[in-house]
Amino acid sequence: MKMGIIIEITGKEAVIMKNGGDFVSLPAKKGWKKGDIVPVKTKQRSRHFLTAATAIAACLCFVVTGGGYHYYYAQAALISVDVNPSIELSVNRLDRVTSSSSLNEEGEVLLSGVRLTGMECGEAVKKLLQSESGEPYLSGNKNVVVTVYSANEARQSRLLKEIRETADTTVTTLRPDGNTEYRAVTSEEVEAAHSCGVTAGKYIYLQKLEAAAPETDITQYSHCSIDEIKEHISSCESRHQPDYEGSGKAGSGSKYSGSEHADSRHSDSEHSDSERSDSEQSDSERSNSERSNLEHSGSGHSGAERSDWKHSRSGYSN
Repeated sequence: MKMGIIIEITGKEAVIMKNGGDFVSLPAKKGWKKGDIVPVKTKQRSRHFLTAATAIAACLCFVVTGGGYHYYYAQAALISVDVNPSIELSVNRLDRVTSSSSLNEEGEVLLSGVRLTGMECGEAVKKLLQSESGEPYLSGNKNVVVTVYSANEARQSRLLKEIRETADTTVTTLRPDGNTEYRAVTSEEVEAAHSCGVTAGKYIYLQKLEAAAPETDITQYSHCSIDEIKEHISSCESRHQPDYEGSGKAGSGSKYSGSEHADSRHSDSEHSDSERSDSEQSDSERSNSERSNLEHSGSGHSGAERSDWKHSRSGYSN
């Protein structure tokens, strides 16, 4: 019995592409979904009453991709999941997981206990997090980072939304205080991450660690969990962060003291000038007063003496 991929489900009909590129239309069975791989009887004859739109789409898929196998397994998106296990999921045009890979030992342990191939990407991430092998990691670490890369921005946004809707509930249930981040990443970030042997999600935080402590060799932290890397970042930031408050106070105090000192000099100068001015004015007034009194005293005394002398002469003469 041959297998085929469900390309489209319209009403009660399912359009299936068989391995080799032939398209058939079969009655859709309960539970069938787009992207599912289903058995196709070898004697099943291809139907020729596909809708025009479906027929054109099917033909384009066959021509462009070079056949059903390539169409199904061609990577359309890359999803990474990081707790401490670092996992990557390759996703096809039908949003189905075609392969999974680990980037550390914890990831290998986690993948050994689950089978994700053929699942919708959102359900695959959910199964990964709530699996028996994955639960201990999630319960022991509260930070989860999920990234999605796709050259098609619409697909990238859609997958992020779908994964968020399915994964959030799982994380909240297993770890109420958990924190899950969902990020869209570029091909450059994915390539840079792979050159360091890590996922795009972990690479983002290793870059933050390097920014917090430029002297750090980030490759030494590639084995760490997201929780541990974030702790290192916080530690480095607290160590390297200038004491702005203390510096500000010192600077403010220094400027203020200088201002006070300048004002003090200015005040002393004004005070000294004022005192000198008052002293000079007082001395001048005292000098003028003394001269005035002296002149007045001398004038009065001479006048009296002259008057007495004249009176004496007059008496004597008489």
